[in-house]
Amino acid sequence: MDHAELTYEICYENKKVVEMHIIETKSNKPNLIYFKEYRNLFENDEWQTIKLIEGELIPLVNQLDEVDRKTPINNYETFRENLNKIWETYKLEKEALKLDKGEIKDMGDQITITRVN
Repeated sequence: MDHAELTYEICYENKKVVEMHIIETKSNKPNLIYFKEYRNLFENDEWQTIKLIEGELIPLVNQLDEVDRKTPINNYETFRENLNKIWETYKLEKEALKLDKGEIKDMGDQITITRVN
């Protein structure tokens, strides 16, 4: 296997909003990040046509735009903007990969990330 998939929960205002997956590649390819809720928008066969390991996955902020916004948070747009600021600086990925299973990291702006596996 040339990659490992790690799972995280991202919370805003102490409520789970999205489940994030990082496909950590073992080769020289960049790691890939997607939200489970985004993947759920596709049929399994359709998802398989998105070449995850080759990097053909849209940026997280665009995934959030596609995800059904029936979330337990009051201000989805603020959450989206705050998460995008963290993602754009690569802080989201860097900090997530440092976490051990069950560890929680406060990312600021009321966003926390927890490693599930």
